[in-house]
Amino acid sequence: MGDSSELHAETSITLLTDSGIDFGRHRAHGIPQAIFAEYLTTSGIRSPPDLAVGLVLNREVTWVCFHGMFDFAYLLRLLTNVPLPRSSSQFLCQLEEYFNKFYDLKCLAYPQEHMRGGLAKLEQVLNLSRLGTKHQAGSDSYVTALGFFKLMREYYLGQKRSIAEFRNELFGVDEDAPAAGEEAWAPEAGLPQATGYARTQAYYGQYAPMTAPFAYRTYSPGIPHCVSPLSN
Repeated sequence: MGDSSELHAETSITLLTDSGIDFGRHRAHGIPQAIFAEYLTTSGIRSPPDLAVGLVLNREVTWVCFHGMFDFAYLLRLLTNVPLPRSSSQFLCQLEEYFNKFYDLKCLAYPQEHMRGGLAKLEQVLNLSRLGTKHQAGSDSYVTALGFFKLMREYYLGQKRSIAEFRNELFGVDEDAPAAGEEAWAPEAGLPQATGYARTQAYYGQYAPMTAPFAYRTYSPGIPHCVSPLSN
């Protein structure tokens, strides 16, 4: 994590470092990607026997994100250990298999013109009370959850437009160009200049499959599960 040899945007690394992210500590003490993928897939209860049903592959869990295309692509890449689908429609279809129901807060806020922008803008407009530091995962997740429930209560419950219209939509997944005001990839950084899902696919397509200390087993067509060899 934070290896300068990996594809990255220098401005993003600087932003995260300035926000308190210690990449050296993550490299030394963080959980390996393969182990994280195993724990995530096999989290929660087991029903029926020998089939892990936890945070993913669980119809009872609802996921909330803010502009979460890259976040979900990263998770899907870890869980499947294969290259991402080549089209956005295939990506969304596979994403629904693993995450079933998700909402992108940026999609929910976009119809309200005064809410368009980043998470900090939404935090200000909705008068949300942040805990922790911006750009830290826990703090940003907390603000995203607060924003989701406030938007749902004040803008969608009892209104003509239902929140269900935005189920399983990700902001920008089908865009041909970056939204106004958002930074494009910097050519000098050697990053893909594609946009929308094509940019996401190009980025994560750079990574080879993980050499994992667990095995992938397919319980049903198209849905690989990772399980510990010790449990076989």
